[in-house]
Amino acid sequence: ELEDARLQTRLRKSPAAGAPESAAAGGPAVVFACDAGMGSSVIGAAILAQKFREAGVDVPVTHAAIGELPPHASVVIVHRSLEERARRSAPRALVYTVDTFVDSPVYDMLVAGLRGSAPGIRA
Repeated sequence: ELEDARLQTRLRKSPAAGAPESAAAGGPAVVFACDAGMGSSVIGAAILAQKFREAGVDVPVTHAAIGELPPHASVVIVHRSLEERARRSAPRALVYTVDTFVDSPVYDMLVAGLRGSAPGIRA
């Protein structure tokens, strides 16, 4: 429950204005990152964006190269081999790792967490 609350807070509200943190900081709320930012992260971002739309979750999703992560990103999703780089590039973000961008249980956990019913999202 605590992780669900952290996720919801990071993605839904900024401390000051009640707007999405990403809008307040000028960038996306969920960022998929891969080495070049043009392959697997594009696929992952498209899949999660579709899942969010189907669930009625209004959170922006985009993609980037690991070396170009916006430092204000709320949530970053990377292949597990890129976790340390992601944590260094976006130190304030919740970082989730996947083994494959095509089909990961992390996507469903994020959707459930934003809908308030995840069994325990871990960053």
